[in-house]
Amino acid sequence: MRVALICVNYNSNTETRRYLQSLIRLEYVSKLQVVVVDNPAVGAPAFDETEFRHALTVRVLRPGSNLGYLGGAAAGFREHVAPHGLPDFCIISNVDLEIEQRDFLTRLEARLGEDRMGIIAPSIRSRLTSVEQNPFLRVRPPRLKMHGYRWLFASYPIAATCERFSRLRKVLRGRSGKELAPVAADIYAPHGSFVVLTRRFFSEGGSLEYRPFLFGEEIHLGEQVRRMNLRTRFCPDLQVWHDEHVSVGRYRSKTMMRHAYVAARFCAEEYFSD
Repeated sequence: MRVALICVNYNSNTETRRYLQSLIRLEYVSKLQVVVVDNPAVGAPAFDETEFRHALTVRVLRPGSNLGYLGGAAAGFREHVAPHGLPDFCIISNVDLEIEQRDFLTRLEARLGEDRMGIIAPSIRSRLTSVEQNPFLRVRPPRLKMHGYRWLFASYPIAATCERFSRLRKVLRGRSGKELAPVAADIYAPHGSFVVLTRRFFSEGGSLEYRPFLFGEEIHLGEQVRRMNLRTRFCPDLQVWHDEHVSVGRYRSKTMMRHAYVAARFCAEEYFSD
């Protein structure tokens, strides 16, 4: 088994270092090849990977400009595939994560060749809210809801208020202890912070190329799997911890909300116009 892990860093060197340290502790880490896409941030030092080279196959891609999340992941994927070809699994992720499950790669390998598998969504537990973040969407959202998001994000005061209420609801849900135990199931879309893409996703035409700078990546990936008649599977036996919002902040700024509006408009027009 060959696994490529493409993680996108923006002004988060401490978190990236902690993430790579958790990868080193994995069993059979020799099956893993890591590309850190180091999106440039004004005044931030470049990420230095040399301390990890003794224990991890890792390289850093330093693009000339900030490519965003999925744009950065796409560049890192191209960087990996050019010399190595398609991996069995490609993980795209943020860097504010940690894998404590030492046999994570062994559990992933057990899913090689599963029928019509396009995406695997692991359990992603938030350290900020204690809430399980997958499945991101169990079923495809209705057209009216997707078009409603573009109008919601067009108004910063309304969008910011909704975001704060949503955050509070998640925190209260996490503290309540009433969250249901996660159950494996086929779903529509995975949480974008850590996504496992299969070789079949790419060989049947799936792509990481995405026009918006940030946000909406889950819809973009979920729609591709749907159109290729593949499966997105939530697998709670694969476990990841997520610190959340290191790069963009706990609450979105006006600039970030503008990116959210552009992504919502793109997804509504591209995938929900029929």
